[in-house]
Amino acid sequence: MQKRLNLKILGLLLASLVVLFGFLLWVRLSEKHELGQPYETLPVLKTELRNSSVNLSEKPVIDLSAFQPYKSINYSKLANNISGAVVRVQDGLSAKSSVYINSDGSDPAFKYHITGLQAEGIPVAVYAYANGSSVAEMQKEAKTFYDRAKAYQPTFWWLDIESVSMTNLNAGVEAFRAELKTLGAKNIGIYSRDNFLTENAISTSKFDAVWLAFYGATNDGSYTALTSKRTFQMQQYTDQGKLSGYASSVDMSRVLSDTDYKKLFLTNK
Repeated sequence: MQKRLNLKILGLLLASLVVLFGFLLWVRLSEKHELGQPYETLPVLKTELRNSSVNLSEKPVIDLSAFQPYKSINYSKLANNISGAVVRVQDGLSAKSSVYINSDGSDPAFKYHITGLQAEGIPVAVYAYANGSSVAEMQKEAKTFYDRAKAYQPTFWWLDIESVSMTNLNAGVEAFRAELKTLGAKNIGIYSRDNFLTENAISTSKFDAVWLAFYGATNDGSYTALTSKRTFQMQQYTDQGKLSGYASSVDMSRVLSDTDYKKLFLTNK
């Protein structure tokens, strides 16, 4: 009987240790996530979207890259203050390696940003800075972009064009868009400044959405609406935004209507 009692006590102790270990592991994973580190095996878009209905004037869309260090972000707090996010996946195909970009052109933080926000029920789109010097390079950039981001099921694919990297830039932009479409991307948009698109004769007619940058005269974090003859769905209005969950500045955008928000962040990927 004493032996049975000892075995029973030992069994209870072992069970208690297993429970304690499990609790400590859960706490550790939770702490890691608050510091901006994703779970090792985080499911994609398994949580219910918290922003199926939002006040677009109060909750901006933010865009994130390695310039916003993931270890400095509390995604849970940040998610309470935004309606969506667009995450940079790459900057061309190659670059001088730094804390902001890998040598293959990929953004060092994009996986952390995407999984951290998706775990909080925030819809996430992705963007790539395009700077190919030929149609072939633009196509290659588009393929790399798609291969890197497709597993995360982004709501929209954005081409960021801000520099003249080739003679016929419009041809390069169209090659990038067409390649993404061929690969299977359903929602493809273009981001730039209105005057840049005009000056370089870049057509936006084949894109599913247009996102324009306009900060107004003061760029103090407040919203100043852009007036343009071009149809667009979202405006980036500052790079000096401040939100709980991240201590430094962040780019903020406003989606122009509820219909546009549904199109950009709640449609089939």
